[in-house]
Amino acid sequence: MSEFRNGGITLRSVLIILGISTLSILMVMYVLFQARNIISGPEIILTDSYTPIQHEKIITITGITKNIVKLTLNGKEIHTDEHGAFTQMLVLARGYSIMSLTAKDRFGRMTEVRREYVYVSPSAP
Repeated sequence: MSEFRNGGITLRSVLIILGISTLSILMVMYVLFQARNIISGPEIILTDSYTPIQHEKIITITGITKNIVKLTLNGKEIHTDEHGAFTQMLVLARGYSIMSLTAKDRFGRMTEVRREYVYVSPSAP
């Protein structure tokens, strides 16, 4: 390295400080990238089409979850595959029904998706 001196600062010391700063910034960015799933919390994404008025008594709820350890449908635990996908049948009561999907992550954070349905039997006027 050259012994360039500009007020007591050498080129070598500037390069060392610049290298340490760059490594520190890269390390922080890597940690944030790896922690993105922890930071974002649990997610529920429903993939089925939503029609509030139903003429079928049994409907299928499908979706994908991310960052969860427990998933419940109206209080009953349901299971996902290794990719977080789930398919569950839901029997609607005549008239008004509420479907509630609740997901919990390993840190206790929760998210909920609610849908309201009205079941009208095909023979009803």
